[in-house]
Amino acid sequence: MSLNNITSTIVVSSTSDNLNIIFGLITRNFLYYLPIIFLILGTIGCLGNTVIFLQPTLRSNTFCIYSLCGSFVDLVNLSLNIIMSYFTSKLQIQYYQLNSSLGCKFLCHALVFLPQLSINFTVLSLIDRFACTCSLTSSIRRLNQIKMASYWIFITFIISYIIPIHVLIINNIIPGRGCASTQPVIYAILSIFTTGLMQPLIMLIFVLLTYRNVRMSRQRVGLVIIANPAHRRYQFVRTASFQILGTACLSLPSTIMYGFSIISPSSNRTAEQNTIFYFIYNVTYYLFYLNNVKSFYLMTLTSHLFRKTFFTILKKLILQKEYPILLTNIPAMNNGITR
Repeated sequence: MSLNNITSTIVVSSTSDNLNIIFGLITRNFLYYLPIIFLILGTIGCLGNTVIFLQPTLRSNTFCIYSLCGSFVDLVNLSLNIIMSYFTSKLQIQYYQLNSSLGCKFLCHALVFLPQLSINFTVLSLIDRFACTCSLTSSIRRLNQIKMASYWIFITFIISYIIPIHVLIINNIIPGRGCASTQPVIYAILSIFTTGLMQPLIMLIFVLLTYRNVRMSRQRVGLVIIANPAHRRYQFVRTASFQILGTACLSLPSTIMYGFSIISPSSNRTAEQNTIFYFIYNVTYYLFYLNNVKSFYLMTLTSHLFRKTFFTILKKLILQKEYPILLTNIPAMNNGITR
């Protein structure tokens, strides 16, 4: 009987060691570089959004203003995450090793606040499109007035700061653990609700309301004048639906894994289960930051207007690079002909 126990222990230990080696190789050779890849893609996306949304015909549109603010926050959040990942993986400095209570609270809050702010700007842009499809006499249409944009940006900033306020209250320096949550179960529940459920649900509500208004009015939706109602009226709804789906798919796994880590602590799991769990946890943690990358690429794939504008700008840039003398001499040639 004891021999069987020893044999099973050796088998489990060997399996766990093999998994540790495999997952360790994947983490060192792939996962550690994901933040850098995301930062590069996010920077390209931010530049793309900036070039498109600052076009003369779009820069005064509130939807473009809110989307551009979200892109800048995405870039800041990705940059902060890169710095944290560098200190964690390369220099072996963990943020939970902080000795300052205030430093612990505000750093943890910043890591939650920035993703919250980014997604809330997406929510604000959806609310803006909903207001744009309301009746011309509705007071809701004041939401997409250009003079109100700075006000709503400020309100979004304040709301995004308040929503994760529990991080400032619950997180603190714990002897033997460092910077961690003093109420892990409450923290997990609030994180799942605020990060994984609340924002996609609000986004879905306003997309459905916009869809209802579009069907009822068949009038102007956002940036597009509906010349072909059968095709154009659902364009924004389709793009927004992909934004919601992307946000939910990227936010929920990490929050669920975090909640599971609280409900089922590592002491209740076998060594093999812990190895698998922490690997999946790391994957979902890194994938969460795709929320800060997806905006430009999803809009390029799903929005005909966005894609058309982007390729028009790209074509102009290529032509200016290849034929700069010809393009700069065109006005002078025209003037000479006129004379």
